[in-house]
Amino acid sequence: MPESPTEPDRNRAEPPELPPIPTPAELGLVDPVAAPVPPAEAAPAPTSTPYGAPLAPPPAGAPVAPSPYAARSSYGAPAATSPYGPAPTAPAPGQPSAGSSVAAAPYGQPDSPTPPGAAGPGASGPGADEPRNTLGLAALIVGLVAIVLAAIPFAAFVAWLPALGAVGLGVAALVSKRSKRRGQGVAGLVLGIVAFLLALIMSVVSAIWWATSSIEAAVEGAGFDASGEPYDEGAAQDMQVVPGTTEGYRADPFPIGETVEVTNLGEPYLSITIDEPDYDADAIIEAENEFNEAAPEGSSYVLVPVTVVYHDDASAPGAAASPWSDVVVSFETSDGLLVDEDFSVIPQPFFDLPDLQPGETGTGNMAFVVPDDAVDDGTWLVNVGWQAEFHYAAK
Repeated sequence: MPESPTEPDRNRAEPPELPPIPTPAELGLVDPVAAPVPPAEAAPAPTSTPYGAPLAPPPAGAPVAPSPYAARSSYGAPAATSPYGPAPTAPAPGQPSAGSSVAAAPYGQPDSPTPPGAAGPGASGPGADEPRNTLGLAALIVGLVAIVLAAIPFAAFVAWLPALGAVGLGVAALVSKRSKRRGQGVAGLVLGIVAFLLALIMSVVSAIWWATSSIEAAVEGAGFDASGEPYDEGAAQDMQVVPGTTEGYRADPFPIGETVEVTNLGEPYLSITIDEPDYDADAIIEAENEFNEAAPEGSSYVLVPVTVVYHDDASAPGAAASPWSDVVVSFETSDGLLVDEDFSVIPQPFFDLPDLQPGETGTGNMAFVVPDDAVDDGTWLVNVGWQAEFHYAAK
């Protein structure tokens, strides 16, 4: 029998019960609106503390704190009054919060202005630090060293090295783009140039002084002063010229053919004799060797025979002597011009003599190219061991 339409279908499932939909206030989307609280009957004021002591009544005129239930929502209603003071309020956009000591700046500007005169990062004004000019400082120091060395007589021979170094460093400092400080580079360059010039001048002066001192020492060692006068007989010399018929200096030469004695440490050393020279020996020199050059016009070849007797050497007894190195002859004109020996191919040359033992004798010729007009007034200058000198008359 069919079921009644009004009878419930016992086989049909009951729909599930859905949870209640939360309100916006429950979801935290909006502030809940405080429900009005109905006025309540005032509770009787307590007359005693829980410990039984009577409660003192409030003083007259004392303010009564408002009820926190009088607060309304933040949508246009006044905020609740807190017993700890007024509630803080949020600052407006772009305004500093209360109690902040930093003032807000417009967008794109720094938080606080830079004090005048202070150089910030990347500043390139006069207050910014510039890189140190290391090349310029080095040029200045090297230039000072070069100046000091150039001012010292014999140190000037090496002062040109730091002087050139200062010039090079100064030029490098000037062409460098790493620094704008070019004063030190200019100073080093100038000091280097001045030191180089001063070093040249001092070197020349030192060389001249040294050469002059050496010549004076050689002349004094030979027994004569710079004017050709004999030196003091009391002066101690290793080699001495023994006076003969004359003193043997330029104004009073020995005559041709006289034997001159030279001592060493007071003992006989050499006996030297210049015999009569041949003042017209061009034909002899030309006949000796076809490759000999002819004497210049106005001059002639002169052959001078020289004889040397070696006695002994007191500083090295028994040692041999070399005549070609111990005895040097030159022709000296009246104005002091020296004509050295000419080493043409000649008969019996003096420079070919062997070493002599004590007691031996050697004789040889020396050749000179002498101006014809200087023969009458000239002399023959003989130097022995670079310590003793004497003069022979030309004729």
